[in-house]
Amino acid sequence: MGRSRERSFKNYLAGAALSFSVVLIMTQAVALYLGGLSEEEAMGLGDLAFIIMLIANFVGGALGSFLVARKVGEDHLQVGMVTAICGYILESIFFLFSGEGPSSDALIIVSLLIGGAIGSLFAKAWDEKRSLAEKKAVETTQTPGKSQGVEGQQTKEENTLFRTSKY
Repeated sequence: MGRSRERSFKNYLAGAALSFSVVLIMTQAVALYLGGLSEEEAMGLGDLAFIIMLIANFVGGALGSFLVARKVGEDHLQVGMVTAICGYILESIFFLFSGEGPSSDALIIVSLLIGGAIGSLFAKAWDEKRSLAEKKAVETTQTPGKSQGVEGQQTKEENTLFRTSKY
């Protein structure tokens, strides 16, 4: 296995683990809350627990895909989808071995994939914004007339100020 393929697999696995960790934390929080209720009250909140599970899958997919797509830096949507699918596989394996059975509901898969797509699109927008800011920074340092020193260069104070500012 090549070094780049190994690194890519580690990125996808890390994104899937992050995606699943959000789902696991929310699942455990809902179980903790519903554990203190009577059986009739818990049955009435079954739909709410499912909606929370869908939201957790969406947020987990978006967060994991966003971070992996930013790290990889190309083919954002494909990276987001692969990360979301890996997250679902990890989630299914965990729930299968925990005795709850695999989460085979289509809505869970769809929410994870939509979250992965949105997270990867945010990563693409983030990268484009950063590249535009870098391009603007290069143009700013090359424009004449601002500096008091050599024409076309900034003074040392202006250059230091620009480097320390965040965009």
